[in-house]
Amino acid sequence: PSMLALSDDIPGSREWLAHCGSLSKVLSPGLRVGWMIAPAALLANATMCKQFSDAHTSNLTQATAAHYLTLGRMDAALNVVRKTYAERALVMAECLRKELGNAIEFNQPHGGMFFWAKLTEGRNANDFAKRAIEKLVAFVPGAPFFARDPDLSTLRLSFATADVAKIEEGIGRLRQAL
Repeated sequence: PSMLALSDDIPGSREWLAHCGSLSKVLSPGLRVGWMIAPAALLANATMCKQFSDAHTSNLTQATAAHYLTLGRMDAALNVVRKTYAERALVMAECLRKELGNAIEFNQPHGGMFFWAKLTEGRNANDFAKRAIEKLVAFVPGAPFFARDPDLSTLRLSFATADVAKIEEGIGRLRQAL
């Protein structure tokens, strides 16, 4: 279910519920065009934060994105991205099982661009990240994504930008870093 549907169960939650989207991950990472649907007060605060960050998104970039959207090609583009990401996610899962085995736990993602995983046997993802970089592969430790009480054994692996061969190579390098 959507967050909007779930918000029906939490009184007052619609006052702070926002839906954010972006074309960056499905069309072009450099495009940097997105949107937010939110209550007016929340939207005003978010707009102010955005303006402090970069003043505004380029008019040319916005016009390019708007033109693309009017061409009616978005559904086809999304289908390609979904198929590509699904294939890469399956390959990453196979490689994680083969190369890291019981050293890592994860659930197969059913969408998105990332695996969220947990190292077993009390391994620290920050230490693992340092060793991985020495093997010329990187991931993001999961601790910064926790609101409180971070789990230092967690990590986020992306399959969005690497092709199948790079995923296989990268997970092999993670095994070497383990």
